[in-house]
Amino acid sequence: MTIGILHDDHMPTAFRSIQDDQQQAGSFGVRDAFAVARRRLPLILAITLAGTLLSLAASVGLEKTYTARSMILLKQDDPNLLEVSSQPQTMAPNTPRMDTETDLMTSRVFAGRIVDSLNLIADPGFNTFLPRPPATDAEEPQGFVAAGLSSAVLWVKSALPSFGEEDNAPLPLPSVQRDRAITVLLSKFSISRNGESYAITVTVNDNDPKMAAALADAVTRLYLEWSGEMKLKSTKDSVEFLRQQSRELALRISLLETNIASFGREKGVSSDPRDDLLRATLQQANEQLSVARGELTQAQARLDQIRMGKEASADGIGPLLASDFLTKLRGEEATALNDRAQIARNFGANHPLIQEADAKVASLDAMIAQEVQRIEAGVMNDVRVAQGRVRKLEQDLAVSEGELRKRAESDIRLRELNRDLTTEQQLYDVVSERLGKLDPYAQIVTPNASVLSYAAVPIDPSFPKTYVLVAGGFVGSVFLALFAVVGLETLDTSLRHPKRGAQIARAPALSAIPKLPRPFRKRRYDVLGYMCEYPRSAVAEGFRSIYAACRRMPRSQEGGQVVLVTSSLPGEGKTTTAVGLAVAAAFEGTRTVLIDLDLRTRGMEKAGWVAENHPNLEDFLYGRSSLEDVAQPIPGIPGLDVIVSSPLAIHIPKVLGAGSLQSLIARLRSDYDFVVVDSPPLLVVDDAMAIAPHTDGVVVIAAWGGTSEEALEEASRRLAAGDIRPIGVVLNGVDPNAEGAVAFCRTRAHRRQVKRYFSRDF
Repeated sequence: MTIGILHDDHMPTAFRSIQDDQQQAGSFGVRDAFAVARRRLPLILAITLAGTLLSLAASVGLEKTYTARSMILLKQDDPNLLEVSSQPQTMAPNTPRMDTETDLMTSRVFAGRIVDSLNLIADPGFNTFLPRPPATDAEEPQGFVAAGLSSAVLWVKSALPSFGEEDNAPLPLPSVQRDRAITVLLSKFSISRNGESYAITVTVNDNDPKMAAALADAVTRLYLEWSGEMKLKSTKDSVEFLRQQSRELALRISLLETNIASFGREKGVSSDPRDDLLRATLQQANEQLSVARGELTQAQARLDQIRMGKEASADGIGPLLASDFLTKLRGEEATALNDRAQIARNFGANHPLIQEADAKVASLDAMIAQEVQRIEAGVMNDVRVAQGRVRKLEQDLAVSEGELRKRAESDIRLRELNRDLTTEQQLYDVVSERLGKLDPYAQIVTPNASVLSYAAVPIDPSFPKTYVLVAGGFVGSVFLALFAVVGLETLDTSLRHPKRGAQIARAPALSAIPKLPRPFRKRRYDVLGYMCEYPRSAVAEGFRSIYAACRRMPRSQEGGQVVLVTSSLPGEGKTTTAVGLAVAAAFEGTRTVLIDLDLRTRGMEKAGWVAENHPNLEDFLYGRSSLEDVAQPIPGIPGLDVIVSSPLAIHIPKVLGAGSLQSLIARLRSDYDFVVVDSPPLLVVDDAMAIAPHTDGVVVIAAWGGTSEEALEEASRRLAAGDIRPIGVVLNGVDPNAEGAVAFCRTRAHRRQVKRYFSRDF
């Protein structure tokens, strides 16, 4: 078995393997998961079995539901009754229309037609306001779960009449009852389709197979009737609308024709542009105005050039002032100037010939100036004439444009009237054509759907499916059990590893004692009988490991060695470990005594290991019996004596008094080689703290899976506060198959070897 001792120098190879394995205790692997599953196997099996049985009971006891299905095929989309199209119809599915049809079939209006057609308001299965009729022998018996629930409800109503309904409560209004029947009906059927197919499936679920088939067929049949009625009404409305539109269009066309004729006569306009003389006159005036403006521009340019030439030329004669008379005068002027020049070379300035030549030149200059003025005056007159003509043409053109503008407005209005007339005539043609196609067939329209298949009466229920429900319950209960195990493991702080106990107690792990088999119909483990019957078992080896570790401890006094065995709380195997330690010491040939100082429980006396009415510790302390009389030998185990405590708690101060306890321990040291003291738990009373200073060491017992880490840590703090260092920690009641606490028992091969070695299956 797993063995831990004080010093590494004396540590066996098996324990070193344990410590190496324990260093990995913080990690959680597959092996640890299997270990947890084995440890919690009863809980997992209980939850799984309970969940499976509940699902089986539910599958048997729940009311059966039957499913019936019928199918409807929607026809291709009808074109718009007011649309005229020459394009061929396509066969592509119209998804919005399919969704609309599905919504219509699940609407409350259509469900109301079904309720009215089948008179479901009188059926208690749909109108829940009606009392249900009593069950008859001919009816199928209700499931026992539902029957039990119904019986419980009836019993509660009879026991608490104030919380139930009155027997003769009045029914609500028929409209309210009809709404309730519609709501129940809508919860029983559904509409579905596969992809973009035109086929629609009607699915109805009901407890009665015949009612399920009848409802599915009713939905199919009434939808076809409703679809035909809606299409017939739509066709009639369209025909009536077209007729009304035709009459209104004919009236508007007649009125427009009358308005056009009246407007043409009143405004004097014509719809033919070739008869409009005003436009021709206006065009001619524009052309004359353009010519006049050109002549005015030319005359003004000549006048400006003449004036500019006069300013630029020294003699005031520009190139535009050319004329025959002016040319002649200029020639004569040139001749006169030439003559004067010749005379001036021969005569003085006052010579009569010079004066005569000057007078001739002056006369010619005056005549040239007069001619220039005459030419300029003629050009200016041409400019004034051109300006007057332009103004006259502009005035005439403005008047013509005003008249044309008025005629243009009238013409625009006339064209608007003609366009309105054309539009009305085209619309009238469309309406007349569509009306001619619809009117003869308005009374013989067919629905937009047809029946693909009617519903058959179902034979097998669709719910509950026993195998599905049981399988689901099994899987669900397994997951629930796993969640419960995870939750318990998360909240569980109990010790399950020797190394963790050693870390908390700050002491070595001495041993891990396997769980003893509990005798039938007994509360306690018979450790004494077990060790006598199986002295070479793993349990016995575990106690021998504790004894070996204790013997290596140094003694504080001469004489026998005294070891105190205690625990944190009751029920952790303290007394069992004390007995096993004493038996192991006796098997080694050591004179051993086991003294019960757990004065409040007297566990050894209750276990039946000692004789009744035998002298006890009180008799020795009060001098009524000797130590030899108080110590009871154990039959079959030579060298082992047991001293039981007083049956009354009032003697505790006498027993635990400093003088009495010291003298008792000293006497035991002198008479025995090994003394095992079974003391009370550390966290319950302070007796162990009073006894420990008189001993050579303390062995702290922790129950595997029972002692919490907090309890062991608090017990360690109490020992440390009393300056008491324990020999080590013993993990008691270990299940080697549920946890990897034993290094050499982890694999099946190793367990078989250990089994053969100890000759006992543990």
